[in-house]
Amino acid sequence: MYSHLNGYEHIGMHKPHIWAEIEETVAAVDAQTCRTKVSKEKTMPGKLLYSPRDLNACFKCELSGRAWEESRTSYWVTSDYRLVRRTMGMPADAQKRAIEDAGQEPIFSYNQTDFVKDRIAVEVQLGKYAFVAYDLFVKHMAFFVGDLIDVGIEILPMKELQAEMSSGVPYYEGALYDLIRQGRGVPAGARSARRLGRRAERSEARGRDATGEARGGRSEGPDGGRRVAPGASRPRAPTGH
Repeated sequence: MYSHLNGYEHIGMHKPHIWAEIEETVAAVDAQTCRTKVSKEKTMPGKLLYSPRDLNACFKCELSGRAWEESRTSYWVTSDYRLVRRTMGMPADAQKRAIEDAGQEPIFSYNQTDFVKDRIAVEVQLGKYAFVAYDLFVKHMAFFVGDLIDVGIEILPMKELQAEMSSGVPYYEGALYDLIRQGRGVPAGARSARRLGRRAERSEARGRDATGEARGGRSEGPDGGRRVAPGASRPRAPTGH
């Protein structure tokens, strides 16, 4: 599990029941029942693989049963850079009026996320690898900027699980590398990436309590430093390096 800008710590301090529900959901999904896809790829013809569609259906059933719901955030865009910057933080109706008052054409747009509860968003990404970047840098950010969420959680398969799925599915280790390469302050909103595997999750779930502290010792952040839970009600981006 990777915590970006203290996203995991924020949940642990302010909403530990949310992380408990995430762990319960992961534990409740039996991946073996989703090994239903017969490969038609040239490199592994006839091999029985994990089905992303079936896994997604299981996650949807478990999360929906815990009152996680789909949510959308709407906004208006235009071709004028300065106008977009000026209107980005406005409510959608105010954005539209400001763009029209400036003599520009407002274009309606929106972002949708599958699961939101108590200002926490969850995306279970078992589609194509390009969708991970869209989730992290567009979907979660749109909801964060719109003041609809405080933290976005991205759930990804580990390489050991992804290797037994169709080609093109993203995996945790690759997404983690891409995220770290951008630097600690990018993206600016708090995130938590949760990995899915056949062995790692059980040991990880046992090794941490709901506050994010490692049992029997201090909790080490992704950059090697001690994790500090945010004191504010909403996590913010750091102002320095």
